Amino acid sequence: MMIIFGQVALVELDLGSSSGTPLPISRSVLLAFAICTTLLVSVHLLALMMSTCILPHMDSVLNVRSLEVINESPHVRMRWYIELAWCFSTVVGLLLFLLEIAIVFWIKFTAVQESSVPWITTGLLALIFVVFIGFTYTFYNKLSLHKYELSKGRLEDLQQYFSKMQPDRDIDIENGIQLEKTDKVTSHNIQII
Repeated sequence: MMIIFGQVALVELDLGSSSGTPLPISRSVLLAFAICTTLLVSVHLLALMMSTCILPHMDSVLNVRSLEVINESPHVRMRWYIELAWCFSTVVGLLLFLLEIAIVFWIKFTAVQESSVPWITTGLLALIFVVFIGFTYTFYNKLSLHKYELSKGRLEDLQQYFSKMQPDRDIDIENGIQLEKTDKVTSHNIQII
């Protein structure tokens, strides 16, 4: 939808007045509009291309019931590209979309020579931008914390399994060190893993 908006905004931009004289829009605003529209469309097309190329591989893997095939699936190896496509589509694309709206307001309201309206809309979009960045930061922090807790739980399970196999050793997961007990009860030899 944002790609379509960007293309329509670029195609439907009318820089002439009804009398045929050019509108009083600064060159820097037009340059910013052209760059933002190009980036908006390009980022979404790149994310769409990445997603489209990876989707058939994921469908073919889901149709096979072998665990070995799932572990060798291209989408596992291409996780970085999948996350990059998601980041482009959501974070970068939405930020460019907000910037595009601000620039369109500047062009349209400068054309009707209303000087206060572009500043008001830019201020409102700046507030929305701050809320968007705050939500994104909070979301990624919670997601990272969840992944950390999940990995920590798995490591604790492995520690319990390992300690059952070798009861003489203790592993400190928090510090990433292995504690080896010596003959004395209070002293430990520390070995970094």
